[in-house]
Amino acid sequence: RLFGLRAEWQKFSSYVGGIDVLRKTEKELEQNKEEVSGKVLEKFDSAIELKNVNFRYDSKPVLFDISLKIPKNKSIGIVGESGSGKTTIFDILAGLVKAQGGEVLMDGVSYGAIDLRSLRNMLGYVTQEPVIFNDTIANNISFWAHEDSMGTRQSIERCARLAHCEEFIKNTENGYETILGDKGVRLSVGQRQRVAIAREHFKNPEIMIFDEATSALDSESERLIQESIDSLTGNKTMVIVAHRLSTIKKCDYIYVLHQGRIVEHGSFHDLQARRDSRFARMCTAQNLAIEN
Repeated sequence: RLFGLRAEWQKFSSYVGGIDVLRKTEKELEQNKEEVSGKVLEKFDSAIELKNVNFRYDSKPVLFDISLKIPKNKSIGIVGESGSGKTTIFDILAGLVKAQGGEVLMDGVSYGAIDLRSLRNMLGYVTQEPVIFNDTIANNISFWAHEDSMGTRQSIERCARLAHCEEFIKNTENGYETILGDKGVRLSVGQRQRVAIAREHFKNPEIMIFDEATSALDSESERLIQESIDSLTGNKTMVIVAHRLSTIKKCDYIYVLHQGRIVEHGSFHDLQARRDSRFARMCTAQNLAIEN
């Protein structure tokens, strides 16, 4: 009996840590639960604006007095070195974190007065490492919406063409019904990102955010993804967060971040033409020729 009691106690002890973690997680979820309230957004008409926005993580300041504007159907580039605050700006735009100073507005309405679920329904998001499920290509693009609709299947194929997925899909064993494996192991990094872009084409959001979407790619994959992004120009509002400057070359307007501050802004050509600017030095470091 004594030996049995010891075994049971060891078994109990092995579960205590998991129980404590579960309780802590439940408490954090309850404390950070969002209130479902505010104005429900049905469309995006004019612009998103950040006005004198500040943000800190715990005691560490991250953003200082950020003011920028994202007009409807324009493409905006946000560039800067690692740690300059680019991803924090995305988190604020998506309503994932709240600005601790200044204002964030969509069509003149404060984020604090908006139903954040309706805001996020307007957003599409492509990251450097997109999520790919262990399921078919079709399901990864459509999020399981295609099973009983021929029209939906045609939409999946159209979105795959727009994202330059069609060629590699044809070379898979079962086409759109090919199982991609855990985390999309059967695809290259560039192919996974093109599937993620096709997914956003299918979702058809009003605002697209690309967060370092080409930073880890070879030149051919980057070209194809850049063509996918270019296909949205003028039809979607786009925010392109990038370290690789070739990605934002065709943006309508660019903001340059340094240590949490906007230090320069303007078009690609105008910023590059300022030979003593931070942006021009970044172009030189990345072997982007000065344009005339």
